Order: sequence, then structure tokens, then C-alpha cells
Amino acid sequence: MGIAGKKELCSGCRLCEEVCPVGCISLEKDREGFLYPGTGEACINCGLCERKCPVLAPPLKYLADEGYMAFSNDKSLRLKASSGGIFGEIAKWVIQNGGVVFGAEFDQNLKLVWAAATNGDELEGFYKSKYIQCDMKGFYNEVKVRLEENRPVLVSGTPCDIAALRNYLGKDYDNLILLDFVCHGVPSQDFFDKCMAYYKDFFGKKVLKYSFRAKQKRASTPKIFEIEYTKNGKTKKKTDLYMKDPFYFAFQKRISLRPSCYECEFAETKRVSDITMGDFHTIEKYRGDINRMDGVSMVLLNTEKGKDVFSKIKGGLSIQRFDVGVLADNNECLKGAAKRPMGRDEFFDILEKDGIGALIKRKLKPNRVALVYYSLPKFVRKILKKFVLGE
Repeated sequence: MGIAGKKELCSGCRLCEEVCPVGCISLEKDREGFLYPGTGEACINCGLCERKCPVLAPPLKYLADEGYMAFSNDKSLRLKASSGGIFGEIAKWVIQNGGVVFGAEFDQNLKLVWAAATNGDELEGFYKSKYIQCDMKGFYNEVKVRLEENRPVLVSGTPCDIAALRNYLGKDYDNLILLDFVCHGVPSQDFFDKCMAYYKDFFGKKVLKYSFRAKQKRASTPKIFEIEYTKNGKTKKKTDLYMKDPFYFAFQKRISLRPSCYECEFAETKRVSDITMGDFHTIEKYRGDINRMDGVSMVLLNTEKGKDVFSKIKGGLSIQRFDVGVLADNNECLKGAAKRPMGRDEFFDILEKDGIGALIKRKLKPNRVALVYYSLPKFVRKILKKFVLGE
């Protein structure tokens, strides 16, 4: 059945479950909190799950021949975004033209879920990166229903999720715009839940909201998190470096990712979407007048449809064309999947046997040198990078 026997390759997209004609496939969590499919006795061996699987039967990929540095001229939109606000500009254009936007947002219980937006207020939850695997249950059919209403539909997701959607639909739709991002892999919702419980169990803080990539003035890194929480009946906010949050720190170490992320065949410049977004981490090497901490995107236009959409929004952007190879050099996961760290199995062994507190003490202690480095003024950090790293 599907990808059975090749667990390390399964992306957990739920497509096999969605297309099974007899409903015999169900997904269950393993010890790491990731979902994997299994079959019941009703399986008729039709092979549809294998023919639709985005890993066993990946859809056609497109090689981008046009790339840009870009960011929104709308400062408020750019502030909401993790990077340059490109998703927001495209999403606004789709909604202004009577369309619907699909994206991932946290629900009231901090579960990452798919949702549809048809106005600006509903878009708010889609902004900012969310480094968690989103549960795809019911997503594919809802997109198809909206497409058949003959209105513009924008779907933003990981490359493997976009590939799964394309396989589910089985054909191209003129009114469908597919947007993916340079993905570094996804940890599980289960691990995120345990990290949020840690705040409550150890510090008495009940986390209400969590934001990756919070933007601050004079920030030393774009990897800053913000939580809103209640403690002793009062609601407060905390903003700090990623190393001081166990979930974010583990993600940045790439040690909590789904096993398939280390084998990802979508981590290349050949893409399954119309448009690919990512951070332009090294923009200051080319443009000294731009502060990357304000949010700067790199954009790959992979299809003619992608180029057409970009042409319609670029009036609200600051852009500069760059060679696709330069952009790939700027994003490691355009040149291959994340490397599996040594000690990953031990990481989950500790979590399973001893709990999140022991895991933090043994595997997720902030590096003191890094903490000092990020506390230094920008000009001092630049000097250190020049003499230590040669940059």
C-alpha cells in the first residue's frame, strides 16, 4: 500500500487516505509524533494510493528561468510577514479579484490547520512562517470545490504539499495559483505541543499565541520568537532569541524534522509550483542600502502563470532581477535537502523516555558564545564576521 515499507520517505500528506476508494487507509502517530499511513483488511490492492503519492509519483517540475529580489513597499504588510511580504501582496490581489486563499494558521489551541480566506481579516492568521507540519485532512477536496466555483484560488504550502495537491487534482486549472517556499523541513505538531506544555509546567505560563520570525528594530537576527501568555491571571508578551525556545532551537538545529525531510526530492531549483518564495539572506552583499532584518524575499518564477501573476503585483514591490544560480547559492535547500544531524535518534529517545525537561538540559542548551555574539552592536558583529569568517 502506498509508501508502506519506505517509512523514511513518507511526507505525511494524507493523500493516500483521501483518494482510497474503500476508505481503508488511516494515519497514526509514531513515537516522534508524525503521522504515517496503514491499511485495513478492506484494501482491494487497486494501487491508486501509489499512483497518487507525491513521493512515489512526483508531478512535473518546472525549472525557473527568472528570479528576483523583492519586498513589498507597504511597510505594514512587510512587518506582518516573515520576509518581504510577497505572499501578502499576491494574496491581496487574489482576494481583490474575488478569489480565495488557502494557507496555514494556528487555531485557538495552537494547532496548525489549513484554512481558507476570502477577505483581509481572514488573511491575518496566514502571515509569518510556521515551522510545523500542518494536518492536511480535508484540504484537497475543499480546494477542488473552490476551483470549480470558477474563482481565482491561491494555495500556499510546502513543496511536498503542493505536489500532493497537484496529484490529487490530476490536471491544471487556469484559475489555480500555486505558491511554495524554500522549505527546510517540518517538525511535528506533537513536539510543538510538548514544548508549549513545558512553558506551563515549568514556568506557569500558558501560551496563547506563538510567532516565529518576530521583527524588531535593530534586531541582530531574523530568528526571533514571540509568545503571548497568561501567568497569575495576567497576560504578557515575551520576545527573545530562537535559542531560548526549545522548539525553535531544535528546528534550527534541524534535529526535530520529519525523516522524509532529510530525503526531500523537492529541495532543488526545479519546482512544483508557479512561484517559489524564500529569504534573501545575503542581500547586503549586493545591496548595501537594504537591511535584511526588515524582510527581503527572493522569488523564483517557475511557470508562465507565475510570471503573469508577478507582473500584476510588482507595481507594489521593490524588485531587482538576479540570476537563479545566485538565488540558489543564497538558499541551501534549493541545492539539496537538510542534512540529518548526528544524534537525532538519541534526541527522540530522550524525549520519549525522560521528557522535555531532560531533553532541554541535554540537547537544547543555548550556546553562550552565540548569545554574546547576538547581543553585540551590529558594527562589532560585522568586524567579527570579517576577521573570523572572512565575510
